Amino acid sequence: MLHEMRRRWRNSSFYYNWLAYETRRIARPNQVLFAGVKQVCLFIGHGRSGHSLVAGLLDAHPQIVMADELDSLRLLRRPFNQAQFFAYYLRGAQNHARHGRSKGQRRDRAYSYRVPNQWQGRSEQLRVIGEAGLCTARLAQSPHLLPKFQRRVQVPVCFIQVVRNPFDCIARLHLLTGYPPELLAQHFFVNCEHVVHFRGRTPPEMTGLVQHEALVADPPAALRLLCQFLGLQAPDDYLADCASIVFPRPEQPRYQITWQDDQIAMVLDGIARYEFLHGYTFDD
Repeated sequence: MLHEMRRRWRNSSFYYNWLAYETRRIARPNQVLFAGVKQVCLFIGHGRSGHSLVAGLLDAHPQIVMADELDSLRLLRRPFNQAQFFAYYLRGAQNHARHGRSKGQRRDRAYSYRVPNQWQGRSEQLRVIGEAGLCTARLAQSPHLLPKFQRRVQVPVCFIQVVRNPFDCIARLHLLTGYPPELLAQHFFVNCEHVVHFRGRTPPEMTGLVQHEALVADPPAALRLLCQFLGLQAPDDYLADCASIVFPRPEQPRYQITWQDDQIAMVLDGIARYEFLHGYTFDD
C-alpha cells in the first residue's frame, strides 16, 4: 500500500513541480561547483550486482558526486536543464550520505557503504557527477533517450557496468522475492540482451566494466581502473579508506538456496551466451 502511494506520488504532476522547484533552489548556490563538471556517469547492468557499493566508493572520491537509484532519465519527461540534473544528483548523494549509505541487510545488519574521512555527499573539486540507478532497459527500449539526455546535460556521458556471478544475483533476488530461480534467470538474461543492444549502439570506450568479485578481492586495484576510466587520479588515502569498508570476501547467496539441475544448466547456458559473463560457474 505504502509502495503504491509512493509510486503514484512520484508519477504525479505535483511531484515534478516540487522537484523542479527543489532542483532550481539547490542549483543556484552551486553554479561554480557545477561549472567544473566534465562528464556525467550512469550505470547499466543488473540489480543485486554490487552497483550500490561501487557508487558509494566513487562518491567518496574528492572529485565525484555519485547518487544511487534515482532513475534520473525519467526527468526527461519534463524540461529539466543541466543545472537541475546536477542538483538532483547532488541532492541524492547528500541524502544517501546523511543516512550512512546503508543498503539492505547483510549478516543480519544493515551493510553501510559509509567511507570514513572522505567526500561522500560533497566534493572538493567536482569533475564527475551521476547516479548508479540502472537505466539498461529504459535505454535499450527507447534509444532516443540517450541523445536527448546528452543534449540536456551538455557534457559527455559515460557508463559503468558492474557484473557479478549470475548465480548470486539470481539467488539474492529469490531470497528477497520468493520468485522461482528459473523465472528470475529468464529476467536476468533478458536484461543481458538489453545490455548487448545498448552497448552495440554506443562506442566501446563509453562504458567501463568492473567485476564485483575483483573489486572485493582488491579494492584499490579496481578503483584505480575505474578512476582511470573516468579520467581521474585515485589518491592513496582515498583508496585505503575505501578498502577499509569492503568485506574481505564476496557474499555468495547461491549457496543459501536449493538449485535443481535444470536450473543450474539454464543459468550456465545463459552465461555462455554473453562475453561479459564468461568465466563464471556455479562453484567458481
